[in-house]
Amino acid sequence: MIRAINNFYQECTKNKDISNLTLLIPHLNSLLNNTQNMRISSKYKSKFKIELYLTLGYIHFKWTKNLSIAHDYFTFILDDKDNNNFLSTKITAALLRDLCKINLTMNLLGEVLSYCDKSNELCKIIPSSEPIIADNYQTIGTFYRKNNNFKKALHSFMQAIKVIEKVKSDDTKNIKSEIYVQLSHLYFMYYLNKKEGKMAEVYALKALETLNGVELFYLKNKPLPSHVTCEIARNRWKYSEVLIWHYADYDAAYRNLLEAEYIMNKECPGNMHLKGRIFGKLGEVLMRTNDLFEAENKTSEAINILSIALGDNTVWTYNVKRAEIRIRLGQFNEAYKDCLKVLKLGLIERSKFHDLVYYMTFYHSAYIQYKLKNYEDSVKYFTDFMKNMDDFCKDFLDSKIYLSLKSDNIFAITPYNPDKINEDLKGYLQNSFVIYSAIFGKQHPFVVDYIAKNIDH
Repeated sequence: MIRAINNFYQECTKNKDISNLTLLIPHLNSLLNNTQNMRISSKYKSKFKIELYLTLGYIHFKWTKNLSIAHDYFTFILDDKDNNNFLSTKITAALLRDLCKINLTMNLLGEVLSYCDKSNELCKIIPSSEPIIADNYQTIGTFYRKNNNFKKALHSFMQAIKVIEKVKSDDTKNIKSEIYVQLSHLYFMYYLNKKEGKMAEVYALKALETLNGVELFYLKNKPLPSHVTCEIARNRWKYSEVLIWHYADYDAAYRNLLEAEYIMNKECPGNMHLKGRIFGKLGEVLMRTNDLFEAENKTSEAINILSIALGDNTVWTYNVKRAEIRIRLGQFNEAYKDCLKVLKLGLIERSKFHDLVYYMTFYHSAYIQYKLKNYEDSVKYFTDFMKNMDDFCKDFLDSKIYLSLKSDNIFAITPYNPDKINEDLKGYLQNSFVIYSAIFGKQHPFVVDYIAKNIDH
């Protein structure tokens, strides 16, 4: 039975038959639930159960991208030390690598390094294990990027490239492309719109070129060539982030996202992770081009999809974006719910990008309470906003610009005083405009369509 299941899985995987893989899930779950009724020894029951968990885990990890379920299956297998010893060293190393990736994506960062290190340790006795080792270095690099350690992240990514370039095979294209994607992400998240962030586009395009994925197909509405895969769609989504944040080029970002969605619909319509990410970025582009109702729809879809696939702690940046959308639509109470969710979660992922987006939550909350006439709460949120943005700008902005802001008392904190509350809150709104203008520029849509307009409303 195990052999038949594995053969069917391999055949579906080879043919990218996602529909049959998805249909296989309830049958495997049924077998899993009836394992105890099988008239076989307890040893074989345990082995059968682990084989089922392994197949189900990889269906969700590689195909449906429901990482929450895959995480539970893989964790169970590795924790069941009495019964998982029949797994080969190579399978165990790959399983540790993949659980490392899953934990990283789900922001379960506590055991990421442990899983990757254990996988690399096993690889020392596995022939031709360079692809697994390179993959682990790439994941370790992303871990350090998520912890705002640029130097360690860059070192790990370069280690990954060094290892994978030893392998002379086309089979390593996806790994190479993913390393370039993560390098792009590193430069984008650390430098945002600064000139050093130009390297983000260099690596994003290199990732697409590695997979021969530069050409756009969505306008032609024709069948995709065989080499066009979901990895290219994912790279398009990642490239759109660079276009949005480094260049504020929303037309180009929109084209890349439409291409990503077109490929996804053709190649992997069941990929929940990719669908949620594409919808999230489409929502951001629509917000910046002032299509607010559609922006809220897309962003809400992204939050719903990713909460199921990855967990609530992975969608907080979209909650911050949706809060802005809802504020601009006058939905202050709903916007505040988004803010409270983010503030309760805390800043679990660190980078210049994540810090900046998280601190926006204090601004949104302050403005919401101002509009709801809860002035004392508004002052509390503005106090937190100014403290955090003072630290952020000191580290991020050119020193001359930061010192100019500091000398003009832009980060000044004013205690709550009901006798001059309107004047004080207007001052906070004006100073917020100055801060965001220094970061993004006065003509950026975020500044023009949101921050500037809040001063007069």
